[in-house]
Order: sequence, then structure tokens, then C-alpha cells
Amino acid sequence: MNQHVREIGGLLACAIGALMVAHALFGHGWLVGESRGLDVRGGIIDVHYCSKADDPDPLPMGIGDHEGCMSEMYTQSELRRQAGSWFGTGTHMTLFFGASAAGLFLLFALIAGFAFEIEVVSRRQQLAMHLFDVQGGAILLHTHPGVGATRLGVMAGVALTIAVASAPASLSVGPDLVKFVAGLLLASAGAIANEPHRFLPGSAAAALVSPDPEPADDASAAASEPIPEGEVEESDDPSCVKCQGNTLWLEKAGRHRCQKCGLYQPLHPPGSQVGP
Repeated sequence: MNQHVREIGGLLACAIGALMVAHALFGHGWLVGESRGLDVRGGIIDVHYCSKADDPDPLPMGIGDHEGCMSEMYTQSELRRQAGSWFGTGTHMTLFFGASAAGLFLLFALIAGFAFEIEVVSRRQQLAMHLFDVQGGAILLHTHPGVGATRLGVMAGVALTIAVASAPASLSVGPDLVKFVAGLLLASAGAIANEPHRFLPGSAAAALVSPDPEPADDASAAASEPIPEGEVEESDDPSCVKCQGNTLWLEKAGRHRCQKCGLYQPLHPPGSQVGP
């Protein structure tokens, strides 16, 4: 498959899946059933009791566009006595993890839509805006949003499983629950398709991103020679003198450091602490 088509498809899948998750969180079709002659429409936090469509004497109240309905929190509803002890905890955790995952999926789609690159940096590296930084067409983050959203989606699925397993036997799975799960799967697939190397181990990711051919015998000797000391070019964002990667100015060290190979400029061993 063409890489550009894969990226566009992954971007759309990520955005559509996140919107499906967000829309499902506002719905009341998670757990549905019947109780005391009323239709039960369970949301993620509260439940609607609604008169049936053919009821000659419907409830005299309404909720928004839902006529003949009344709303109760799960903690105040009779369903609490029927449900297991983990039911309320599971629904609240599903709301928290699901909303967080949807937000990160949308953020990832927004970043990719504006054609920004994503650079994941060490948590020890201080970012100008604390949570992220923008430099030269790249957004620097401590955690990749696609990876974080996928992990939160998995946790939301676990919480939802706990809630469904603890729900009253009189309720069954509704369309919003199916939409929520489908949205998480679609968004996760889109994120993985758009940034596949971010979900692989470090060695496999390096081979996928920049597979280096085996050097020839005559070239290996030259590659093993020490790199000569080089001065940084006059630029706010100089390129690395070893691998031409992007460098980042470190105030504590008083010099630039390559974000790809970790060398200071002028050259020093990776990870060494260089005084100002």
C-alpha cells in the first residue's frame, strides 16, 4: 500500500474513531432493558427511565428531547442494589479513560493533519512548555500521543468489561457500548498505521525507520575511526556533525546536543555530562 495513502487512511481512522468514542460517552444506549413497565436507557454515569412509545399515560416530565423520561444517578437508582459492587467504579473509570483516550487520539490526528513530526524525548529533558515544545516543524513530547491514547483505550476496555460483568442481569448491551468499542479499535488501528515504528521495541523500530545496509570491508575501517572534533556552525539549530540530525540547545551544558545519536556539539561521548 502506498505510504501516503496509508498515512491519510490512518489519520482519518484515528479522527473518526475518536469522534465515535466521544459521541458514545454522551449517549444513553450503553445498557438497555425494561423495569416496572418503563424502558431503561443506561448511560455511562446515569440512567433514564422512559415511558414506552405506546403508553397511554406517559411520565409527565422530559429530559431535553426525550419526552416522558426521568433521570437518576446510578448511585441513587434501584440498579445499584441489583448491580455488583464494581459497577459504579467500572463506569466512572470507563468515562475517565475513554475521554482521555479520545482527547489524545484527536490530538494525534491534529498533529499529523498539520504535517508535524513527533519527537519523543527523555523525561529528563526539560521542555519549554513543560508538556511539549515546537521546534523546526517537530513537536517534542515526553510520551507519544498515539501510544498513550492506545494504552488508555486498553484500560478503558478493561474498565468497561468490569462494569458490564457487574451490571444487573436485567440490562443488556446497547448500541453506544458497541460504538465505543468500535471507535477505540478504529482509532487505535489508525494510530498504529500512521506511526507503526512507535509501537515496536527500540531495535525493531530503528531497523524499520532507517535500515542501514551492511558496510563494505573498506568502509568499515573508515567508520571505526574516531570522528574529528568539530565546531558547531553558526546557526540557532545546527545539524549534528556526525549524523546530520537535529540538535537541541541545553542551557545547563552550554552547548547543543544531537537528538538522534546523543552527541554534544563539539563532539563528546553520548550521555556524558559536559560542564558549561
